Formats: sequence, structure tokens, C-alpha cells
Amino acid sequence: MHDPTTDIGDTSGATDLGVTDDRSAHRRSAVIGALSIVGGPPQERFDRITRMATDLFGVSLSYLNLADAADLHAVSPASDPARSIPLADAFCKVPIATGTPLVVRDTLEDARFRTLPPVVGEARVRFYAGAPITTPGGTTVGTLCIMDSEPREFDDRELELLADLARWAERVLAEGRRADDVRAVAGAFRPGALTIPGWSIDGATTRPDEVAGRFHDWHRTPTGVVVTVAGVSGSSAGATVLAASLRSALRARADRPLGEAVRDVAAQVVPELAATSAHARVFTARVEEGSGRVEFVDAGLGLVVHATNDGDQRVVRGRNLPFGLQPTDEPFVSDAVELAPGESLLIGSDGLLRLHDDSLETLVMAGRRLHSVGDFGAFFAQVAEQATRRSVDQDVTAVAITRRRARHA
Repeated sequence: MHDPTTDIGDTSGATDLGVTDDRSAHRRSAVIGALSIVGGPPQERFDRITRMATDLFGVSLSYLNLADAADLHAVSPASDPARSIPLADAFCKVPIATGTPLVVRDTLEDARFRTLPPVVGEARVRFYAGAPITTPGGTTVGTLCIMDSEPREFDDRELELLADLARWAERVLAEGRRADDVRAVAGAFRPGALTIPGWSIDGATTRPDEVAGRFHDWHRTPTGVVVTVAGVSGSSAGATVLAASLRSALRARADRPLGEAVRDVAAQVVPELAATSAHARVFTARVEEGSGRVEFVDAGLGLVVHATNDGDQRVVRGRNLPFGLQPTDEPFVSDAVELAPGESLLIGSDGLLRLHDDSLETLVMAGRRLHSVGDFGAFFAQVAEQATRRSVDQDVTAVAITRRRARHA
């Protein structure tokens, strides 16, 4: 049978075994810093792994650790009072240095470890098994380890199970990092305030950290203010990358005729969408500040209402399919509405429909509420409150293009 202790090589008696070179230590420290986990609050995504390890192996201690250049930090369980110890004093220095598991069946019988603080100190550790945790980039940053106060055997099957749990921890770390990246990219989508005489352009979402693949945007061009609301289908990370590409492409062509710009943007991004079997629903509009005319192309969004002064809230129908579904030989058709002073064009996400009965009547009601409230901030506060009350399980986004009434002295 394979002896797991041979994973660390023929180095018995080497008390400094596992001390990594400076380059590895610096690289590991940089990765740990980027993860921003060490020293943070308890996280259930890690705690469920250590709980399972404790239960599966019937041991008294289980830790998920991350190591910087000098110290080993227990990420889980975060309640442990001794959350950080010098790496040189830890069993885990070996799997971190070698990238392979380590099993010590009886610490007092192994000259390499019998004087370590966990062995001679209060913990009185007599058994240790640890598997390395490695990032997708190949840097070993920590371990998943189990310990007990009694010596014990540990066979190949158990070692494979421990390694499987470590792979699970690697995926959790990677997913957490991707989620952070998604939030960073999504955060970069959020447009700044625009000051436009006679107009207000406003937008908000109830769950800004959970809008992967969706964005709203506005910016000024020589031919008017361009406003876009769009969403890409698919997984969070991939959809967000595609949304970033879509947003950049639309901005790059914002000074061109609207229908022509949309056609060229679609031609650019559709191959990227097709590669992941995704599509994009896009509403993009150009506001002519002097006339009140809003020209738009609605490619499959279909959630737009014209909030009028006469109380007749009109759903604005688009005539195009989403990017990726529109036939390549079909041009994108633009339409237009005229906004009188005091009127708005309200564009919403699917989540907005969840505020009532998932029908377009909910959109009409939202347009009526926006017009009656007269202030987007107050309107969206009511939307957010209703979303919370109804436990809406997705983001609710609203964007309003409003032509303000003239102020009289």
C-alpha cells in the first residue's frame, strides 16, 4: 500500500522542511492579499468544508488555512482564538512547499515534527493530515488539514477524500474571486451623473452587486445624450465580460446614426454571443435635447412605457429581436417618441414586473407612479420598498428619461 508520508521525500530529521523560497513566498503573499479573506469575518462557504472534514474523518480539529510569506492563517473555523501562527511552526509548511499531501500518523514518533508548538503545546496534536490548496494560476496558497489528539492510521482512500475536499475549497476560492471580479466590472458600468438643461436622466437597481451581464448607461455625444439599458444571458462571469464588450462597442459608435450604429455593434458582438449560446436584449436611445424627440432601437427588451401628462401611460413596442436572434439580413429598425415637458420614458428590467403580477400592466402602473411622484429618487425608493416587501428574487432596475417642466420666476 502507498505510504502517504513518502509524499514529502526522504528528508527525515530536516527541521526546516517546508520553508519556501522568497519568490514563492512573495507570490503567495500577493495572491492572499488579492483574495482579501484573511482577518475577515466567518464565511459559511468555508465553514461547511471544515465541518464536513471533521465529521467525515471523526477528528477533533479541521482547518482551512491560507499562508502568506511568514504566517499561516486559519480562515475556517474563524472562531479559533489562535487564527494565525508562524508558518515555520506549522505542519502545513510542508504541503505548501511541496504541493503534495502530508500525513503524520504519530507526531511523537516523527523527529521532523515532534518539537513543533502544536505538538508540545496545549493542543497536543498527535495526528496530522493536510492537502494543499492551489489557485488556478498554479500558486499553492494554503491547506485543508485535519488533526487529532490521538495517533491514527490514514489510508489512500481517506487521503483521496481529503484531497477532494481541498479541490472543493479551491473551487470556492476561485468562485469567490470571480464574483469579486464580476462585481468590480459591474461597478465600472455604473454611469455618473449628467447635468442636462431641461432634462433628467436617472437610473438605479435594487441589487447592484447581482446584475452580472446587465447594465444601464448614459453619456453625452455631439448629437445628443445616448441612454442604454441592456442585458446578456448566460453565466455571471461570462455574461459580464460580454456586457462589457457590448457597452464599449455602443459607446464607440454613439455619434453615428442610431440604426447604423446598432447594426454595426450587433455585427461585432454576435459572434461572441454565439460562442457561448447567449443573446443580448438591448434598448438604446438618443435624446435630442432641444426638441424633446427620443429616437430609440429596442432589440428585444420590450419593457418601456411613455408616462404622459394626460394619464395615458403608453407601452412602447419594439420591433426588433435581441442581438443573436435577429436574422443577419434583417436591419434594426429605429422608432421615436416625443416627450412633452413633464413627461418621461421609463425603461425597466424583468424584475420590475415582479412588483405586481408579471404583466405589462405592472410596467404601466410604474409609469403612472413615476409621473405622479415627480421625482425619480422618491419613485425608486417606493420601488425598492415594494421589491423587499414582495421578496422579489432578482434585481429591479429602472431608468427614466424625463423632460422637465420649465420653471417660472
